[in-house]
Amino acid sequence: MLIIIKLVLKLQLKIFLSFSFILLNLLALSQNCKSPIGSNIYLSGTFGELRNNHFHTGIDIKTKGKIGEKIFNVKDGFVSRIKISSSGYGKALYIEHNDGTTSVYAHLEKFNEEIEKYIKTLQYKKKTFQIDHYLNNKDFFYNSGDLIAISGNTGSSAGPHLHFEIRDTETQKPINPLSCNIEIKDEIAPVIKKLKVYFLDLDSSIVLNCKKNNNYYIKEKIQTNGQIAFGINCYDQHNGSRNINGVYSIDLYCDNVKVYRFEANKLDFSKNRYINNHIDYYEKHVNRIKFHKCYVDINNTLENYVDLINRGVINSENKHEIRIEISDYNLNTSVLEFEIENSSNIKLIKKENEFKRKFYYDRANVINENDFQLHMKKKSLYRDIDFDYRVIESENQNRKIYKCHYAYEPLHKEFVISIKANKRNKNLYVAKIDNGKLIYIGNKLRGNYVSAKSKSFGEFCLAVDSINPKIILQNRKNLEIKKKSKISFKIKDNESGIKNYEGKINDKWVLFEYDLKKNKIFHEIDSVYSVPIKLDLTVTDNVGNEEKFSMILP
Repeated sequence: MLIIIKLVLKLQLKIFLSFSFILLNLLALSQNCKSPIGSNIYLSGTFGELRNNHFHTGIDIKTKGKIGEKIFNVKDGFVSRIKISSSGYGKALYIEHNDGTTSVYAHLEKFNEEIEKYIKTLQYKKKTFQIDHYLNNKDFFYNSGDLIAISGNTGSSAGPHLHFEIRDTETQKPINPLSCNIEIKDEIAPVIKKLKVYFLDLDSSIVLNCKKNNNYYIKEKIQTNGQIAFGINCYDQHNGSRNINGVYSIDLYCDNVKVYRFEANKLDFSKNRYINNHIDYYEKHVNRIKFHKCYVDINNTLENYVDLINRGVINSENKHEIRIEISDYNLNTSVLEFEIENSSNIKLIKKENEFKRKFYYDRANVINENDFQLHMKKKSLYRDIDFDYRVIESENQNRKIYKCHYAYEPLHKEFVISIKANKRNKNLYVAKIDNGKLIYIGNKLRGNYVSAKSKSFGEFCLAVDSINPKIILQNRKNLEIKKKSKISFKIKDNESGIKNYEGKINDKWVLFEYDLKKNKIFHEIDSVYSVPIKLDLTVTDNVGNEEKFSMILP
């Protein structure tokens, strides 16, 4: 009996501790984060905002339009990861907290002095600028409010700002940072611009402008037939900022019954590309307008949809009252109301398939012609499509162009294309044609074929790159060989693009940082040299063409 009582008490203690742990995590998430910039926050980007091929996984915090603002730790924690890249997040710092979350600070100009010294030592040890380093110890512990970095514009940033994230440490899934009670003044309701009505049985649609009185409304009478769905073009703004930002939630009601809800409370990197199915990809690609589709296709496993009835699709046999509510995180809400009614004047006519080839979303798809191959894994598409494939003879450039459907059809996974070459040539590569320009996508040799992977449809061909990259010394006249001075180069390759580079002083590897946006590399002199010095730089493009620069300085 005593043993049973002990076991019961042990089980109760275990349940209590587990519940306490969960409760502490929930309380930690509800605690205020300190401002990472040490002052009032103004946003230039919101969590879940619609971006190219991804939902925005953090918030973009303004840094007064300049590089050099101090960045502070938001909660007690230790540095768990340091990543430096010429694209993406640029220079990024990850700090793990004891509440089960990790904060991320990206597009930094530099880290604080001790982290900067640590990572530079590692870069020299590995002889690389780009690095992704995980720390297993707690050597770099910082209290809330400690200086950790300086703001910048590194990586794929379009302008100076701080990209800030909160992630679940265990899963690394991003959580909306505003859930940590980061204070943003926002009393402005979202703006609703356009409504798109999809006649799903007709495979057609119309776009209507939204007008505003007290609520938003549609001036036109909407007549429908069969299965229909809706899309909405909208945005949000905050006090003290003119930026056009994303919304937090979208609710669709049919006759006062909620049939669809999208909310940007959390994201999953492994599913982030489903944005291309969440939005109206055609409108984005062709008309540069971003519509949230208020219905869910079959091959879309995003976890941001709740309260779904029939995937948000409405049967329009009867007259219906439709209401769409758009909210920001502070629950400022705008409402669009309208009616739809069935019309026998709209005839359901099945469209003829003008293309002979069918591609299916739930199976692998293959093209195997004499000189062209295409291999696509199952669930690369979001729906079944009538695939338009044809070969076009290019008269003025004496090359075959392989048309693989249309760029406005979204893809979830990359596919492999292989084009047969008349003869082997290491300078050959597969190019995607974009407005007449050849864009390198790959050059893997497989027998007589050159292969590459693409995540978008379009026109493809073989091209040759026999031109070496260009190297231009930037600051030759003002160059001084002393500590803290910089040696800068422009490096560029207009054909296949830069693959790698290596710089040396007196035959020893030195760190050159890479600003991809400006095609610029630079070395900040951190040693005392006896002049003159020997400077060597080697730049290689993606097909192996190599350019060398050598000079005695000063």
